Amino acid sequence: MNKLARGFLGCLASLSLSVALAADDPKPQQVLQVANEELPVYASGQINPLHTERPQYPRTQRDKSVQGQVVLMVVIGADGKVAQSEVKESTPTKEFGQAAQECVRHWKYPKLKWRGVPSRYVVVVPFVFELR
Repeated sequence: MNKLARGFLGCLASLSLSVALAADDPKPQQVLQVANEELPVYASGQINPLHTERPQYPRTQRDKSVQGQVVLMVVIGADGKVAQSEVKESTPTKEFGQAAQECVRHWKYPKLKWRGVPSRYVVVVPFVFELR
């Protein structure tokens, strides 16, 4: 085998290795048992959405110059669409949580496999509402 062919095959082998490594789904931070289903839970930075929209700042809070923080637990369907969300924290008012939930409904996430099977999963998503 000539030098060029060996170099090409070496590049091809390293390319297939890096593709195989990239295809692995990230390790969840924890697993939630929901009815008969185990859902892997990921932090926001572990799984990046493919499509996002910004939340609307609650008008009553903006008019009062109030800032807020929200933490949502978002269930992603096997199709990558948001199936449901739950407000875990919304300070100082519920309005911030409602605004975050409304916008996250339109987000899209990558499809993931859990234990080799296409699966639903949970992403913990923080929001910060700041006036600028």
